[in-house]
Amino acid sequence: MYWAKKYRADSWVDKHLLQTFIASGFVVIIVTPLNIVLSYFWIYFLGYFWARTDKKLSMKRKAFCILTGATLALGVGRFVCRTILDGTPFYEVIVARVSMCLLAVWIIVCVANITSLAPNTCDKIANSKGWIIMDRLSYPLFVTHYAFLVGPFDVSQWFGKSFLGLFVFIIATCLSALSLDAITRCIMYKGK
Repeated sequence: MYWAKKYRADSWVDKHLLQTFIASGFVVIIVTPLNIVLSYFWIYFLGYFWARTDKKLSMKRKAFCILTGATLALGVGRFVCRTILDGTPFYEVIVARVSMCLLAVWIIVCVANITSLAPNTCDKIANSKGWIIMDRLSYPLFVTHYAFLVGPFDVSQWFGKSFLGLFVFIIATCLSALSLDAITRCIMYKGK
């Protein structure tokens, strides 16, 4: 971000957003054999420059249908590639991460579209106690869930890919997220 602002690249990107997005997508693909992960930076800058366009995340129907189709196609492609290319840099760096980023964009746009259709209802929901708690726990849930998918705490090693394994995964993730939240709140309270 520092260099983008220092060399005024941000104003050029503002005028050429689609071309920059596509070109940078090719860069992400080109560095894949080197096992360099750029997709997180790619999606960050997409969000940054998208917000600079008109400050709206909602989309018109046609654009949303195109985004939905691309998200579905990439999702199906991810499952197909996983059976063939799982463990390769191409799958791990490009397919898995880019499809996850595109799914995140699609979810954000869906929420923005729903919010624009029913702003008062969404405002009531967003200010409800349950939503505030879920919002507070969203990051701890994100941080802790992966520990139960891989490594020594991988739930599927103990229970396989069953409903019981899914249930244990959900419970373990929620308990660890609640613990992390409690520790964080304690540290923040003591820090003040």
